[in-house]
Amino acid sequence: MRLRFALLVCAAAAAAAADRCGGEPANKEVLTAESGVALDQWARRSASSFNKYSERRLALLVAIHPPMFEEGLAMIKSCAAADCGAEADVFFAFASQLDADAFGARTAGRHFPWLKHLVIRKKDPRYAPYWRTSDAYPVQKKHAAAAQFLDDVAYRKQSSPYRYLVLVDAETAFARPASGFAEAVAKRAASPVWYGSDADDAHVEATWRFFSTCANETFYGGALAALRGRGVSARRLETWKQKNARVGVRPLNLWWVDLPWYDLMSLHRYLAFVRAAAARADRVGKVFEFDLYVSWLVAVEGRGEVRHIDALPTRRALADKAWIERTGKDALDHVAAAGVLWAPYYHLSPATGCALPDSVYVLFHRDRHVRDHKFKCCHPPWRGRVPETKYACSMPLHAGTGKRIHQRA
Repeated sequence: MRLRFALLVCAAAAAAAADRCGGEPANKEVLTAESGVALDQWARRSASSFNKYSERRLALLVAIHPPMFEEGLAMIKSCAAADCGAEADVFFAFASQLDADAFGARTAGRHFPWLKHLVIRKKDPRYAPYWRTSDAYPVQKKHAAAAQFLDDVAYRKQSSPYRYLVLVDAETAFARPASGFAEAVAKRAASPVWYGSDADDAHVEATWRFFSTCANETFYGGALAALRGRGVSARRLETWKQKNARVGVRPLNLWWVDLPWYDLMSLHRYLAFVRAAAARADRVGKVFEFDLYVSWLVAVEGRGEVRHIDALPTRRALADKAWIERTGKDALDHVAAAGVLWAPYYHLSPATGCALPDSVYVLFHRDRHVRDHKFKCCHPPWRGRVPETKYACSMPLHAGTGKRIHQRA
């Protein structure tokens, strides 16, 4: 009886999310019958797997394409060095079987039991709405891959092997041994806090417009208040309003502000929300998937909170910048104070003593600012002084030269 009630509740929640907008959708073709059936199936499967999701292992989903194959190979090397297989399985998502075979040929002869492939079925009508969630192809691909992951992996058995899905790019490396990584993600997700800033990036407006497509005045105001965050002074907010009078007040910029984890227990509800918005958005724009998911978690699910970066007890206010992507020690101070699970690769440099905050397990954007840090922490004498850097030093070869990237920088 209890299980039947849970099934009904989850099915009703999915339907409510899908029907939040009401009326005739502008893009009716997005609402394929098959995608509606998929939502209903995911809701039932989620309920039947209730309390059977494992937090002992993670699933890392990496949407990859040929230009990033070298980075993907480097990620595999880093993962192997960090013994990530004890904590996670890594799924590389390819746009075609041809791409999957080409990448598989690059890893031939090397067996990693934690490395798995997923070929995205782009023409499958079950996932059609998720290709209409952004003007940016990588965002579309990640949404579609996450939806297909539910069918191909999460719900293939009665109990899900994972509670959390971590959605990252190929330009990612481990910063330290992976031991404790799954526990750290579960702990972070149990009481999540995201620190945002007022950095004026185009994706903020596009994501907010897409997110609030179906919002009535009450929901709009409540969501905006939740996503403006705590810790911002009235004076700073007023200054920001005047500076950005043309676009009005928007949520805080949450661009990559923490490791992008997704809760598989509620992912079907998020996908239902996204599907409804995609069907009714008059224009999409450069929607960013991580901002969108955090907005949904906080404003719709009521889970976690957004705070202003100025609420942290650090020496310098960075409210007008995308704080986590700044270079220099000031930015790393914010990473440490926020307790986030990842940081940009370029923070691993002699300028910071080749050291990282204890909370950081993963490094992203390994391909950026290379000419500044030149992977010097991977050279003697830094490798001898800071042996932990070995986990982040599995760098790809520069195509056609046989030389490592740092040698050409």
